[in-house]
Amino acid sequence: MEAQPTDEDRQQVEVTRVVDGDTIEVSPQVEGVEDVRLIGVDTPEVFDGEEPCGPEASAFSEERLAGQQVELEFDEERTDRFGRPLAYVYLGDELYNETLVREGLAEVATFPPNVRYEDRFVAAQDEAQAAGVGLWDPEGPCAAGPNSLDPSPDPTPSDPVPQPAPPDPIPPPGRDELLEAGGPSAGPVPLMPGGICATEYPIRHGGACYAR
Repeated sequence: MEAQPTDEDRQQVEVTRVVDGDTIEVSPQVEGVEDVRLIGVDTPEVFDGEEPCGPEASAFSEERLAGQQVELEFDEERTDRFGRPLAYVYLGDELYNETLVREGLAEVATFPPNVRYEDRFVAAQDEAQAAGVGLWDPEGPCAAGPNSLDPSPDPTPSDPVPQPAPPDPIPPPGRDELLEAGGPSAGPVPLMPGGICATEYPIRHGGACYAR
């Protein structure tokens, strides 16, 4: 059975701005904070990485709530970890949090102890899923999102880019190019600055210098 809210659990405000689908700004502020987060629902993001249907959820809330006089109803826990007030939003007798879920623009996201209307929200989500709307429409704008019933297949891997064959190894200089006695005195020695060989090692071969 749902707990009945008291007068202390309610506040009349005007929606001065819609931040996104589930966050609004109100006046007068609630305990000094203008941002209010809707309880029990989660709409796709439009900030920090836009998600499919995020813009649609925000536009829907903008159309329905901006400039409206609404009533906020609070539950057991009044603020989230960011210090924003948590509330159920009423447009007249309409529980707007529930409307978002029924339209398929939000998922149920209840966290104890704020579970006053969890059963209603779950029932609304079941209706949205059965109707295949919003997040549950595999052909709609939310189809590419994480909640889609028909997730996009993995992209087909592209053909590998041909890589050039490695150059043939540079053969060492022949016997006639080395000092007959052999040994370290024949080279190789590194090139001098400017890419030239020292007089004692005049044969340049494979990036090194050798004696005759």
